[in-house]
Amino acid sequence: MEGVYFYWIGWIYICIVTFFWNKTSLRTASAIFLFITLIVSPIYIPVFSSEVSLGFLFLIGVSYGFISQVKVMRLLHIVIAVLAVAAAYATFQLVAIYDPVVHLIDGRLMSMAIVVCLSCMLAGKWSLRILIAVVGLLHGELLYGLAAIKTFTSHAFGSFYVLDVLALSTVVIGGGWLLHMLSENVGEWIKQRKQQPIRNMIAQEDRIE
Repeated sequence: MEGVYFYWIGWIYICIVTFFWNKTSLRTASAIFLFITLIVSPIYIPVFSSEVSLGFLFLIGVSYGFISQVKVMRLLHIVIAVLAVAAAYATFQLVAIYDPVVHLIDGRLMSMAIVVCLSCMLAGKWSLRILIAVVGLLHGELLYGLAAIKTFTSHAFGSFYVLDVLALSTVVIGGGWLLHMLSENVGEWIKQRKQQPIRNMIAQEDRIE
């Protein structure tokens, strides 16, 4: 059932933001963003012979807002990475139309794996990986939709299928980010624990002298 991952993960994000974040303007803005995304996603507006989800348009608008804050020198790198992710997603969806056997498992999981792998390979910072994954996926849906219109005459842009892929991608990349931070903190704690006995020995030797 399409949309299950999107709504479950969305409400989990809302709970995390509401109950575990400090009371700041960032928390308020994030909660509002999540609520608006969940509310407007089922609403479609007709555009010529197709439909476009308001959630899809809202996410693209917010993504462009983040990209506008990126430095010009890094913008070219982001554009290339986004195009690569978009092309890979659109290609996979088009191939799946004519050869469904490529769906060895749930197509949403396979699409998520493609998006996540490319985003992680094309960017070093975790925040940049999430941005590239989201923007690349949204533009991949746009490319796929434009190609599908020529074949099937209509397409619903921003369907729950692509929103499921988006939600799963943010979970995997965000989970990797969390594990990375935990490993760094644990490594630093272990390092401090190893250095503590040495410091104690040096302090005892100084007292004896």
